[in-house]
Amino acid sequence: MSNQSIRQKYSLYMLALVLSTLVVSGCDSRSEVAEEPTQIEEASGAEKSVRAEEPASAPPKVVCQNCGTVVSITPMALEGSGSGVGAVAGAVVGGLLGNQVGGGSGKKVATVVGAVGGAFAGNEIEKRTKQQAYYDVLVELDAGGTQTVSVGDAQYLAPGTKVRVSGNNIELL
Repeated sequence: MSNQSIRQKYSLYMLALVLSTLVVSGCDSRSEVAEEPTQIEEASGAEKSVRAEEPASAPPKVVCQNCGTVVSITPMALEGSGSGVGAVAGAVVGGLLGNQVGGGSGKKVATVVGAVGGAFAGNEIEKRTKQQAYYDVLVELDAGGTQTVSVGDAQYLAPGTKVRVSGNNIELL
């Protein structure tokens, strides 16, 4: 074999080796396109850097820290206090009624028992008339957790109602 044919075979082997290397590297399954900018050659010959588009992420959801949903409404009562007026009035009425019962020393005992019972009853009546109704509203907050708010009127609220808690007030949403 001549030197020229050996050189041709060597050149063909080298060409085949280079082409097979290019084909194998072109089959690489790793995707580096999205990670690094690619170079695109325009007709004028100038290079332009183009970034692969990144998927648009959704803006973070804003959570109202004091908004939530009514879970339950519990009627409550704030017990009133007796000022003594009810007790005095009850004692007078009870004493008058007790004086109408029996005779002699029994009449005196009935008057005392009527006055004591009337004082107790009058005091209780006064407390109940001064009693205040209110409602404990349990709200499950959107940001997590629960909060109980006491309100005087809950006629506009029901379980499932969306509300905003502001201090000790509830606003409908």
